[in-house]
Amino acid sequence: SARTSAQSTALVDYISQPIVGINPGILYPRGTDLEKGAATELSVLLKKDPLNIISCIVIDQAGTIQLSTDQNENGLHGAQYQYFITPLQTGLPYVSPVTVSSNGKGVIHFSAPIRTRSGITVGVLDIVYSASVLQQIILRNGNKLGTDVDAMLLDENNIILAQSANPDLVYKIINPPDAKTIASLIDAT
Repeated sequence: SARTSAQSTALVDYISQPIVGINPGILYPRGTDLEKGAATELSVLLKKDPLNIISCIVIDQAGTIQLSTDQNENGLHGAQYQYFITPLQTGLPYVSPVTVSSNGKGVIHFSAPIRTRSGITVGVLDIVYSASVLQQIILRNGNKLGTDVDAMLLDENNIILAQSANPDLVYKIINPPDAKTIASLIDAT
């Protein structure tokens, strides 16, 4: 879905406009028809799942957030994040691991390259989902396994991402790794 949405004419036209400067953080002109069209497209994306989608973002090649459904993100720099780097380098969509945002909530990034009609990657579309959607899926489908069965989703570091019987265990670690790995996880939020 992110890959398809990234190819919308409104987003391609918006992010393909001439760059005013070469420094990160320079925003495209505000109030233009290109911006209005792209903003409408992002708003439509946000409305596909308003309970779980936190924001929809267009990032230019320099890593500057040019447009977001969260106005506070406009102008921020995202070039250091895998959800930006991977689609730009590989030309393929990317799904991040669950990370913790600045407000302490778990998030998942679904991102895809924005390409011109000739196939040149000119930016990245990032759709930020609440990781609570994983808990919702486990709870919604857990009863299909039986009444006395609990479901749990773990990541590669044995961090509980969802748990049907005891949601308070979410983001706890089963069988904690060594101190170096824990420090690395903390640094990576």
